[in-house]
This record gives sequence, structure tokens and C-alpha cells, in this order.
Amino acid sequence: MREMDGAGLAPDDALLRSTEPVIIRDLAAHWPLVRAGLESSQSADAYLRRFYRDATVVAMLGGPDIDGRFFYNEDLSGFNFRPVHVKLDTVLGELEARRSDAQPPAIYVGSTTVETCLPGLRTENDIDLGERDALMSVWIGNRTRIAAHYDLPDNLACVAVGRRRFTLFPPDQLSNLYIGPLDYTPAGQAISLVD
Repeated sequence: MREMDGAGLAPDDALLRSTEPVIIRDLAAHWPLVRAGLESSQSADAYLRRFYRDATVVAMLGGPDIDGRFFYNEDLSGFNFRPVHVKLDTVLGELEARRSDAQPPAIYVGSTTVETCLPGLRTENDIDLGERDALMSVWIGNRTRIAAHYDLPDNLACVAVGRRRFTLFPPDQLSNLYIGPLDYTPAGQAISLVD
């Protein structure tokens, strides 16, 4: 894995075609959302709400007992969370209300297109990818752990507010990840049963 400074960098074709993970620090540091998040979570929340237009999203909700790990139940017959269709502003409000809880319920909105729930956000917060017509999605939540999985499209993940850690496995480790059921998954793609 290589690491580079991304201040003022527009990812070039060679970088975007890389077959190995690359960390680009500060690539999105100029975004107003990033700057708002550096001020406070309340500033980031207020900034996001500027773009909210009565959008319904799918949120995954789990009790404090799952410790943020969205997963299967004990016998793999169901999940330890429930998906709900809810307004995005309700999710933002619940995140803010639970921010100081020692053990909050797990709240996660994953891979939701920005134009669906926050139209206009991309205008002020974007990465120049040249002629590519990339889809921009947002992930919003409190402290969560998502099982190892494989995303089919290439991703450029920008952490705008908070922290996010990725644990990457080389393809030759697939047999050690113990992939769960292919036809019954928490979010569409098969996940590892390894914690």
C-alpha cells in the first residue's frame, strides 16, 4: 500500500487504475463539509442539513448490545439489527441526541447516493476525476463495525467527518475469511463471518 499527500491533487488515470490500495491524505481537506466537521459535530450536522430535501433513507438500527457490529444473529437465520425507512433528518437528530451516550444504539446509513438525500452537496464537495461520471454516495452513522466484504465497483473513500478505519485483505486470504451465506446478506454483498 502506498501513501501520498493529496493537497491540491486531482487523481490521475494511473492512480485511479491502481490495483493496490492507496492512501491520499488531505485530498478532501478543502471541502466545506470537512472544515465544518473539524469545528464540531454540530457544525457538520448543520452543514448537511442545508442540503436536506425531505429524503427517506434506509437506516440500520441495532441495540447497544451489538456494540456497533452489524451482523447475523447467533444461528445465521436473521440479523442483529433492523432496517428502517426513515427521513434523513430524523437520523441526524437521533445521532445528535445519542452523541454523549456511553453505549448508544448503533445507527448506520450506508451507500446512499448524495443526489437522493443531499442534493447540491456535491457541488461544494467533490473530487475532480476528469471525464469520469462517478457516483457519489454517503455513509452516515455513529461508531459501527461493518464485516469484511468486497465492493464490486472501485471506490475512492473520503472521510469527511469523524474517523474511519479500513482493514484490507489480499485476495489470497479469501479462504481465511469464511464467507457467509451468499443469498442472505445484511446489505447485498456477501460478508466475512470473521470478527
